[in-house]
Amino acid sequence: MKSTIQNRKKFTLVILFVMVITGRLLAQTSSNPDAVIGNFKGPDGDRTMEIYKNNGQYFGKLTAVSENKEGIKAGTVVLKNFVFRKGKWEGKVFVPAKHTDFDATLALDGNNSLVIRVKLGMMSRSKTWSRIQ
Repeated sequence: MKSTIQNRKKFTLVILFVMVITGRLLAQTSSNPDAVIGNFKGPDGDRTMEIYKNNGQYFGKLTAVSENKEGIKAGTVVLKNFVFRKGKWEGKVFVPAKHTDFDATLALDGNNSLVIRVKLGMMSRSKTWSRIQ
């Protein structure tokens, strides 16, 4: 009986230790607001975007578009007024097909994948862009 209680205590301590270490690692990867700056390729590989900082906010401009569907052209600013809060960036995404801006968040998955989550009322949609080295 005592060994079962001791095993549970050890197991609990191990779980707590892993949670603390994991939390610190995640905090380190998402604590740099400028980590999002760079060039990214779209999920379909048909467009590239440069994310840059201007007056403390982050913006994303399309730099190349291989197919001109939906009236999209290079130079269009699609990420607007993003600010860094609690490990992610919050702002607006311009959706050319709808000709409107939507609330969105950006999050880095590792250093080379950018997840853009667009909020559409009660629903949301995510796309993952890849960093171009």
